[in-house]
Amino acid sequence: MRLAFFLFALLCSTLPAHAAKTILVMGDSLSAGYGIRPEQAWPALLGQRLSDKRLDYSVANLSISGETTAGGRSRLDAALKNHKPAIVVIALGANDGLRGLALAQMRDNLNAMIDMARSSGARVALAGMRLHELDLASGPRTLSRLEGDGLAPDDFVVYSMPSSYFSRDPIASIGTGVALHRMYYNQRNREVPFYKTFLTYHPDFAGTPFWYDNHSAAHIEGGDVLNINETTLAVGISEEEKPLRLHFALGPEL
Repeated sequence: MRLAFFLFALLCSTLPAHAAKTILVMGDSLSAGYGIRPEQAWPALLGQRLSDKRLDYSVANLSISGETTAGGRSRLDAALKNHKPAIVVIALGANDGLRGLALAQMRDNLNAMIDMARSSGARVALAGMRLHELDLASGPRTLSRLEGDGLAPDDFVVYSMPSSYFSRDPIASIGTGVALHRMYYNQRNREVPFYKTFLTYHPDFAGTPFWYDNHSAAHIEGGDVLNINETTLAVGISEEEKPLRLHFALGPEL
């Protein structure tokens, strides 16, 4: 939604309104509106906002649920020829992460899409926010800094967490505490520090016991943890879990 308002402000302030122009959106399920009505997706809301303001722009939403940067790259040339957009919005990469595709290939695909769009005369908006674009005071203001990783000025403030909607996977609530899981895909392991951070620092959750640590040897995800009753816990073994012994440090307060 923030991207939609940014584009709306950009159009109002910098582009002439005397000729019809097209905004081409190349995205995944987040832009396609998966799970909601088409008119609720942010590209549709942007188009409606532009229409309400009587700005002569249309939005061509070519987003596809499950799309990768390779898929977007393969479709972009035809899309540019068909729509001749003034602006191209690229909101891809999450599914690359979810599928464990190579980061270098994703970067190459995105760079190629940017070059193609610019060569056609369009301006490009790439979804994401880099550190140098924000006015941040010194101190631990980002998850990466809280985790001690540090950030370069050109790094993204929050790295891709493609499946963070599925909040039961990174952690499981067990009694009075939680299990922090080591996810099967490395890209999904980025989600776990997000939960660990607010469970550690948020005043409403600080002190929450961690029964299982995300740095443990065995892979486990929340959908396979079942609280049967106050004294019985069942842990399933699925394709995401290695057949290793799982050790939960369950205390007497469970």
